[in-house]
Amino acid sequence: MAPDRIIFENLFESEALKFIRGNLLDIGAGFSPYRSAINKRCSYYSIDIDAKKKPTVCADAHFLPFNANSFKSVLCTFLFEHLSRPWIAIKEIERILKPDGAVILSVPFLCRYHADPYDFWRFTKDSLNELLHDFKIVRIYELGRVYTTIATFLYDNSPCPKFLIALLLLFLFKAEKYLDKKVEHTLGFLVIARK
Repeated sequence: MAPDRIIFENLFESEALKFIRGNLLDIGAGFSPYRSAINKRCSYYSIDIDAKKKPTVCADAHFLPFNANSFKSVLCTFLFEHLSRPWIAIKEIERILKPDGAVILSVPFLCRYHADPYDFWRFTKDSLNELLHDFKIVRIYELGRVYTTIATFLYDNSPCPKFLIALLLLFLFKAEKYLDKKVEHTLGFLVIARK
C-alpha cells in the first residue's frame, strides 16, 4: 500500500469516521476499499466512471446523477487530482449533500505523477480553502510532514524492501509531529467539511 494511503487510513479511522452518518456516497470509489468500515455506520453507495470496478452507479463525478440533498455524507479519496474540473465536482457534492452534511476529501500535494487515466492537479491548503469556500471547513489534516515525505520518495525509488520503509513511515508519522513543528512538506491533505 502506498505511504499516502497508509497515513490517510490512519487519519480516516481516528478522525474522519466519526463524521460519517446517514447515507454515504463514495465518489471515485474504485473497488470500494472503505465499504466495510462505513457499512457498520450507515448505508454505503459508490460511484465510479469505470464499470469494471462495479460501483453502485457508473457515472462521472462532474455530473452526479442524484437529486439535491440526497446524501448525509460524501467520501472522495484521492480523486480530485484526476478530474479535469474539480470545482465542478465540488459544486455537485454541495448540491447532493443534505444541510449540515459532511464531506471527507483527500488530495495529494507532494507525490509522484500517477495517471489514472490522467493526473491534472496538486492541492495546497490555500487551494482547498478556495475550492471549498461554500463549505464550513472543520479541519484540514496534513498527510505526513517532511520525514514521511522523504520516506515516501524512498518507498517509490529505493531498492530496500518496501515493508521496511512502510514500518519506518508508520514510526515517522507518529513521531514527526514532535520533530517537525513547521509543516511545509506533506504528501497531501485530508479535509473534513460541512455544507
